[in-house]
Amino acid sequence: MMTIDTFTRKEMPALALTGLSEHTSEVEPGFGFICVAANDRRKGEFAVKAEERGARVILTDCIDGLTGVGVPVFELEDLAIKRGKL
Repeated sequence: MMTIDTFTRKEMPALALTGLSEHTSEVEPGFGFICVAANDRRKGEFAVKAEERGARVILTDCIDGLTGVGVPVFELEDLAIKRGKL
């Protein structure tokens, strides 16, 4: 399994996550949400819903469309391709 630091090849702030999900319906308090979508508007909707369900951080391949989210958002290169390694 790959850590987020290793995945990004840059230092990330320490965040204790209880899990990861790429489906908003599966997000529980303390989770990280993997947010990849072809449409920026939908991506923003998914991020807000994940935050409402308790996500502590949003991981995305492109930060466009993710304004107004109240949790940290990290842009990770090639997330859509490499997300299974997290």
